Amino acid sequence: MILAWERRVSAALVAERGAPLGARFRAVRLVATGPLRRWATRAAFVLATATLVVLVPVVLALELVIRSL
Repeated sequence: MILAWERRVSAALVAERGAPLGARFRAVRLVATGPLRRWATRAAFVLATATLVVLVPVVLALELVIRSL
């Protein structure tokens, strides 16, 4: 649904005649921030998952080393 809205707003930006330049810039910023925000959210999730995948085995191995001493 969001992607359809972004396509409609992008098409309206191109089709609109006589719109003030400031309004066009605000619309472009609004359309551009959607994908960037989604990308940042996905990147944060991937980073958190990768951190857990790496840290959990390290912590478990460290615990085994400490217990064996």
